[in-house]
Amino acid sequence: MLNKERDINTIKEMLSSDYTSCIHNDYGVVGINNLKMTLEVISNIFKFINLRNFSSIIIFNSDSYKLSDKFSTYSTINNFAHLGSINSDNLVIQINSLDEIIATTSTVTISEITPTDFVYQYTPKREMFHTRTSICDLPKVPGTDSCFAVSTFKSLEEAMSHYKTSVVRFADCLHIKTALHSEERIFFKPHPEHLLRDSMVYFLKARLRGEGLEVRPEQAVDTSHPVDVKVTWGFTNHIALIEIKWLGKSLNNDTLTFTSNYTDSRARDGATQLAEYLDANAIQVPNHNTIGYLVVFDLRRKSTKIDTTQITQADGYWYEDKEITYNPQYHITRKDFAPPTRMFITPQCILNDN
Repeated sequence: MLNKERDINTIKEMLSSDYTSCIHNDYGVVGINNLKMTLEVISNIFKFINLRNFSSIIIFNSDSYKLSDKFSTYSTINNFAHLGSINSDNLVIQINSLDEIIATTSTVTISEITPTDFVYQYTPKREMFHTRTSICDLPKVPGTDSCFAVSTFKSLEEAMSHYKTSVVRFADCLHIKTALHSEERIFFKPHPEHLLRDSMVYFLKARLRGEGLEVRPEQAVDTSHPVDVKVTWGFTNHIALIEIKWLGKSLNNDTLTFTSNYTDSRARDGATQLAEYLDANAIQVPNHNTIGYLVVFDLRRKSTKIDTTQITQADGYWYEDKEITYNPQYHITRKDFAPPTRMFITPQCILNDN
């Protein structure tokens, strides 16, 4: 299996015919030499920033246009990991060498640079090279936010989407089946948390790829905060914290009593809990890029009682499309909080309502 660095190099080769020719036509051999350094630095920079935090990232290598001459506010950076602490919608980077850059959050005019040097720009919708005469758009690459970034958060989100539709929906996993009270999938057994967590952990371990990738359950954020699942990617500062909650009823088969009955308020509690974990994590590792994910296993059913052993289509699927309203809406107000994912587990219903 190719490792991440080889994957990035392969992607660069696939894309090179487009922007390389434009850069060569406009800047000659000097432009091509600058491009080689720029591509290496971009890949290294993107290991240490969360691209989704920015509306624009501009990177260029120029002897004619100097950020230090244009702006009073800038930083000379020799350790790219320090980029993780930058909090701004806009980031501009000038390359001094493979190991040194100048960074500012000020706004530059790209057309002032391109007469002598090309400019790379990343935005959430477009990724491109600007040259003196052209704009070369780069294609989207599945599983990553940029052609030059290793697969991290986007690959995780794609994996969880597949897990939701292909595994959780029909309880197509031994751990989830074990957590359920019966084949009809109406109730959970008491305390199914560890089984649901282990189901996700094993799936992500099998699905995600990458050198140094770790998916671990029950990881401490600080001395008092254990998060359900923590994902780290090697050779980057990217971390994912996953908090798992379940909704519905759990039934003790021996005592024939409900041990828990969790409604949507349980999911809202989970969102608050995850926000607290993220705050604690930010104190512990301020230079890391962390995103929190709330995953809700939804086994809510309508009109169920202790003696319910079968369920109709109407009652079983009553909550299938009933999304949860979160207040506060952390996924809207915070960049480090992904939209919550509700994973509905379908029931095995009787054929009709009679």
